[in-house]
Amino acid sequence: MSVWYWPPNSMSETLGFRTEVLPSRTTERRVSYADGIQTLSYGYVSSPRVAEEMTRLFLSDTEQTFLVPEWPTCTLARTGSIAVTDTIIPVDDVVVYAVGQQVIIGSGDLWEQAEVLSIGASSITLTAGVGATYAASAAQPTFVAPLINCICPEGIVDNTSYPIRGVNLKFLSTSPIDIPANPYSTYDGAPFVTDGFSMFGPLAGGNGRRSILFDTGFGGFEIGSTEDYTRRAGTLSFFDATYADRMELRRFLHFMRGKDGEMWVTSGQPELLLNAGVASNALSFSVQPVAPAADMVGTVVNFSEGSNTTTRTITGATDVSPTAQTLEIAVTGTTYTTAATVSFMRKCRFDTDEFVFQYRYSADGLLATVETPILEVV
Repeated sequence: MSVWYWPPNSMSETLGFRTEVLPSRTTERRVSYADGIQTLSYGYVSSPRVAEEMTRLFLSDTEQTFLVPEWPTCTLARTGSIAVTDTIIPVDDVVVYAVGQQVIIGSGDLWEQAEVLSIGASSITLTAGVGATYAASAAQPTFVAPLINCICPEGIVDNTSYPIRGVNLKFLSTSPIDIPANPYSTYDGAPFVTDGFSMFGPLAGGNGRRSILFDTGFGGFEIGSTEDYTRRAGTLSFFDATYADRMELRRFLHFMRGKDGEMWVTSGQPELLLNAGVASNALSFSVQPVAPAADMVGTVVNFSEGSNTTTRTITGATDVSPTAQTLEIAVTGTTYTTAATVSFMRKCRFDTDEFVFQYRYSADGLLATVETPILEVV
């Protein structure tokens, strides 16, 4: 198979899942059919010669399977070197490699292909020694990346802007690796997402109940609900500046399997204002009410102050006055002052099966952003 070895000037990655949502009046069921269909979108700004080389390689067999470097999981080193005959190669995360997998190793325009013999805790061992020495520098780091089997179903899109040419294409992985892992603590058996609120703009949401508007055609209207419960919608926005953070998010999306999984989400905003501090052994606390006491029972709330965070379910509630409501909980084990942020927790799922990683290069490496809608579940 041909190696598509050119590193892109821009790239994005899509993880696509397939979930069937089966709604009913009182709840919904979800059936997951596929995990992590991976699409890599690579963009190039190159000389006419290199662009022509790319085009001719693709046109030599438009249905061929390429070996494509998975640049988002590439290990970069700006110091040291990969020396000739080396067989043990350090990598940032071994989870993206498999025994027998092909890898690309090199620096700058120089590269070679190798095969994985075994996998260690933080390194891969090759079946044969490296054929050349690759020295690392800040401007030209060494790289190691998995080579994955991909097809190019949409062909090449190019444009000419003298004296350069642009080339864009999408690679669909035909053998993606399932790497599920939950990096978050859990509450009531589901992950509690604490870092999905990077604010690059307003995080859109909504509230309501699925319904149908009946129009008689003669000026009469009526709303007919198709569900017996209301739910809230929102947006999670992730920003990851390190390899470890990017891999945590990738693995979490595999863990959630698109719309299929459930998670706890909080706004991180002070939706309940404390009238007084909460002692570590307190069985209740006082807030300024936002809803009648009867509506608060069963609600899950999160206390956060400094590095401390506690999640509790409200087991009882009493309206005391227009500005005071007493809520009963199990002891927090931590003392919170009136400056603590008390937010509502909601069990949600992703409301999409497609997650797009937008990558940006920086002086420190690769930055990734992912923005995705969420929907409350019952």
